[in-house]
Amino acid sequence: MARKHGLARPAERSRLRWLAVLAAIALGALTFGGGWLVLSRKGKDRGDQTASAATPPPAAPSASASAPLNLNGVALDTPNAVDPTDALPAVKRSLPETGRVVSLVGIEVVHATGGAVDLGIPETRITYRLLVTNQGTRARGSDPQPDELVVVTLAADPPAVARSAPGRSDKPVIEPTCVWSAAWRAAVASGISPNEPVDATFGPSPSSDAGVWVFTPRNRPAETRQVDGRTCAIKTR
Repeated sequence: MARKHGLARPAERSRLRWLAVLAAIALGALTFGGGWLVLSRKGKDRGDQTASAATPPPAAPSASASAPLNLNGVALDTPNAVDPTDALPAVKRSLPETGRVVSLVGIEVVHATGGAVDLGIPETRITYRLLVTNQGTRARGSDPQPDELVVVTLAADPPAVARSAPGRSDKPVIEPTCVWSAAWRAAVASGISPNEPVDATFGPSPSSDAGVWVFTPRNRPAETRQVDGRTCAIKTR
């Protein structure tokens, strides 16, 4: 028995040494893992801070961008580049003419440059002449309202909307299918300088039932161009 116990003690001591070694390895692994996790978290935090510092704040809106503008009840998103034909529906909607018919009589543009109508320039303006009529919209038992000529001006400091009795020449004109921008390009293609200020009108044509655009360079009025309001063709006098 004593011999057996003597043999068991070295084996037990060897097993205890192995257990101690394994415990030390496990403890070292835990320590290394915890340290790596802390360093990784610190590195991530520093990276986030660096990225935040490197990312510039959102740019402030450009001071040169035009802000929306309301002129005589007409909302304009880009008052520094107004298309007279694009604005026409909004002009007609601005009139409180419930149950009445609003027809275009003519458009006048003063001081357009490069095909743009910049209402931020004091002398620039767009004037719409509109005919308001009943045309069968009279309510039963009510007196008919008289026809009216309504003048709406869009400008930096526009006059109030004006109403008057229509004259004999104030007749509706077919709205242009050759819109402002297309008519301008046609006028330039025919020889008008694209950088020269022009005045322009749209109104009835003496030679057809379609309206006509007339572009007149302010410095060279002899170079006036007429553009068909339906086809954009250059018209000869």
